[in-house]
Amino acid sequence: MKPESGQSALLKHLLTLEQEMHRTEVRRNRQRMEELLHPDFEEFGRSGRVYSREEILAEFSNEGSLPTIAVSDIELKPLSDDLALLSYVSCHQSTSDQRRTRRSSLWQKNGERWQVRFHQGTAIEDAG
Repeated sequence: MKPESGQSALLKHLLTLEQEMHRTEVRRNRQRMEELLHPDFEEFGRSGRVYSREEILAEFSNEGSLPTIAVSDIELKPLSDDLALLSYVSCHQSTSDQRRTRRSSLWQKNGERWQVRFHQGTAIEDAG
């Protein structure tokens, strides 16, 4: 297998996992979120706030919903056989909120499962 095809398969797999966490029904499924989030997970939110794994697990457990999110400018940088940096731009797809955020997720392979170890969102200011 050529490295490009392996990287392409990894990009597709990690992007699928990342986008799964954009869905409300997944956020409300604690078991699935525990599978996706590494035990040492931490997030730097677009507001600058730091979130722990437990805070993320509790955030959407019973209420709240996520807007539809589109992604663009997707990049994958493999750092080792079991560590990869996924970056992209997200945009909320609602008429009232078109905010764009530059995001990066550090994915770590834990056994046979990829888990997100760290995530950061940085607000993108609209030009104009």
